[in-house]
Amino acid sequence: MVAIAVESHPEAPELAAAAATTFSRWEHTVAQSLRDAGVDDDEEALAIASLILAALEGATVMARATGGREPLVRVGQQLCSLLRTRMQGAAP
Repeated sequence: MVAIAVESHPEAPELAAAAATTFSRWEHTVAQSLRDAGVDDDEEALAIASLILAALEGATVMARATGGREPLVRVGQQLCSLLRTRMQGAAP
């Protein structure tokens, strides 16, 4: 999705709009999953969802640039750790 967002051209504004819509849908889907898992605050759930997506998209770019999966592994491990810490004590 990052490739579409950053490579959008003025003559094809529908690409940027499609990328924005997709990112928004992903954020809201992840935020809903977080709320279902016990994050009570809607703004916090959306902020965490944004962090997750930004981290994964950034790690994807890094992995493509380096030709290895290490950035995805590291980011995945950190996100798991952060989510475990945040979700401790959250009642589903």
